[in-house]
Amino acid sequence: MKIADLLEKQALNQPDSLFIQTSTRKYSYLDVYHLVLRYSSYIHRHYQGKTFGLLMEDPFECIVSFLALIRCGKRVFLFNHKNVNLSRHYAEIYHCDVLLDSLPKDLDSHDGPSESSLCNESEICIFTSGTTADPKCVLHRYSQAIAHAKVSTKTLDFTSLSSWLLLLPLFHVSGLGILFRVLFSGGTIVLDDISTSMNFTHVSLVASQLSRFMSYHPTSSLDCLLLGGAKLQHKDIQEALSAGLPIYMGYGMTETFSHVSLTSLQSSSIDCSGQCLSHSLIKVIDGEIRVKSDSLFSGYLSPKGDLISPLDDDGFFNTHDLGTLKGSQLFVSGRADHMFISNGENISVESLEQLVLEDKHIQEFVIVPVEDSLRGHVGCAFSVTSYSEEELSFAVRKKILRFYSSLYLPKYLFIIHQHEYDFANSRDYFQQISSDYIEKKPQ
Repeated sequence: MKIADLLEKQALNQPDSLFIQTSTRKYSYLDVYHLVLRYSSYIHRHYQGKTFGLLMEDPFECIVSFLALIRCGKRVFLFNHKNVNLSRHYAEIYHCDVLLDSLPKDLDSHDGPSESSLCNESEICIFTSGTTADPKCVLHRYSQAIAHAKVSTKTLDFTSLSSWLLLLPLFHVSGLGILFRVLFSGGTIVLDDISTSMNFTHVSLVASQLSRFMSYHPTSSLDCLLLGGAKLQHKDIQEALSAGLPIYMGYGMTETFSHVSLTSLQSSSIDCSGQCLSHSLIKVIDGEIRVKSDSLFSGYLSPKGDLISPLDDDGFFNTHDLGTLKGSQLFVSGRADHMFISNGENISVESLEQLVLEDKHIQEFVIVPVEDSLRGHVGCAFSVTSYSEEELSFAVRKKILRFYSSLYLPKYLFIIHQHEYDFANSRDYFQQISSDYIEKKPQ
């Protein structure tokens, strides 16, 4: 079987099985396969380019377009439709031959391509979130995505009888990984919003979606609720577990095409980031997590077209995340580049932030390092809270001093307005403005 024939395999083996369900329509595997064949023919006839970009808001159109381009053996860039101007800029500097934003209107009039036009391998280009630096372009082979799907479907018990509600974007590995799990298993992908009444067995959420999901689905017959992303607070996870939700946690990134470790929190510590999956190896050197995996990316693609591999001589990728291994269980504590040294002590800000966020009166809390003439660096914290400055200072001290010395306390505390900043992606920005806040602070 050709490596790009995953959809074809399902269309032949179970043609009438439900592949995509929307709020208004159902598509079998055969329905989507025929549509992909027609679009593949359209691409061959109308476009000569090798490199294509997808900038599509409609997830159904994005899925069909992606699968057609994969079938044609193209290099496919997945762009963020929520930031069109920036995405068009990246499409230009990465020299995309064609940028597609919708399916053609006359698609039904085209026949499918011949077998000779099929290609064995395609390339998928996904941009990192850019939370710690400028976004990087990560290049995956189609086979690496399949390697992830093969292992994760087994771990998450996703079968041909299962259905996955897609609430995460397809331009990110969190959403694209769902598509590959569904395709690999022959299950169903459900396209609707978080309030849907349609049946589904699996769902992936980030922290900001969890409370809203629980308000619409206070009781659930889910098999799996996979949580990921930054700022997962222990109190929110504990509330979900108390509600009986089958919470799974894992560790992964764009470079590993989603997870290299997974676990059910019903059988593991709430701090655990999962058991290492069978397609991966994880080791910790000098406190930093290194990963080797069948789903590990081929390299970073530069705008000039160079493929840059950051792997060491043994094929391991240094994630620059901090963590520990206890047997086969991985515990992630934060980012190496979110650590600073104060009075010779290594301060990992994310473990401090997690402690403080246990307080229900503190909605957001982020610490960035600032230079200090006596200690080298000290912490400067920004918070969204219902507390006064005095109350916030007392609460922060109470939480941190339970486990750490006073050296770990942020020297500066600032309260800002709710929704004034995107805390998940603003650490670098807070770093930049911290000196302005400190200068204005009354002595």
